[in-house]
Amino acid sequence: MVRMADLNVTFGYQIFTGARHPSRNKVLQIAFAMALTLKETNRALTAAGVSVLNCKDRRDAIIIFCIDRGCSLQKVNEELYRFGEETVS
Repeated sequence: MVRMADLNVTFGYQIFTGARHPSRNKVLQIAFAMALTLKETNRALTAAGVSVLNCKDRRDAIIIFCIDRGCSLQKVNEELYRFGEETVS
């Protein structure tokens, strides 16, 4: 799953053991690798101490759209890039 999330193996291990705290983008990468729902993704973001996805934010709206459609991490990055937004990874 760490590889599917496009994370460094060591960093991924440190996140899961609690040795490191992931950024919002890292949590999103893991959420896409795990194919989490929007509710599950927002729970993961909250647990990591970062802001949940907000549909009023353009970038977040694109991410929500991709989550709802079961897109891969690669696809969400393509969509964000296409709309001129910062990619997740």
